[in-house]
Amino acid sequence: MEKYRCPVCGYINEGPMPLDFKCPRCNQPASEFIKIEEASTNKNAGTKTEKNLIKRICKALIYTIAIIIGVLGAYVFIVYTINAKLPFRNFGEFTGTVLAVLMGYQLLFLLTMEGMKRKIIPESMKNTTMKFTKFFHEFHMCVGTLIVAVIIQHFAINLDVNNLLNPHNLAGCITVLLALTAVIFGIMRKRNLQVFTKAHYIIGFSTILPFIVHMVIK
Repeated sequence: MEKYRCPVCGYINEGPMPLDFKCPRCNQPASEFIKIEEASTNKNAGTKTEKNLIKRICKALIYTIAIIIGVLGAYVFIVYTINAKLPFRNFGEFTGTVLAVLMGYQLLFLLTMEGMKRKIIPESMKNTTMKFTKFFHEFHMCVGTLIVAVIIQHFAINLDVNNLLNPHNLAGCITVLLALTAVIFGIMRKRNLQVFTKAHYIIGFSTILPFIVHMVIK
């Protein structure tokens, strides 16, 4: 059976591609889809299999790290944050920096996706951009999971439960709620409904403002 992949969001369509077909995730036309070659006719099948294995190992490693960080963050929050100030509060700056880098990765992915969808990227850069988009898409979900885990750890270390209405804490809490909501819509996006995809992107972009406010206001 023929398979075609959307170069923007990675959606795979099985079977013939009607001329009026559009990607159910990002609305790309059929002309943009790339045919997936069968492994048996692909001379580089072994190499691609090896690359896929490396990607799976990397993803599994990221998910494992995310689970460890998330569980540790929850433990720290329950044992220390709720009861008393943490003895390693300065470590919060490091987790905040890591969080900023990871969110920058996701923002770059979303901006690249939008640029591809709206066809504002020059033709001369299209092939290179498609390669980057494919890479970003490969690790988008596991990096999103890692972001949630680091957020839990960051807030477990820094949150002052006695001063939740402080602008710094408030902006951080809003960022967390938006990030978690974006993750929920991202999971629901697997149903291939375009409304979930749009909600995922919009909410993802909306986390930027409160996150900047959270970083600026101390």
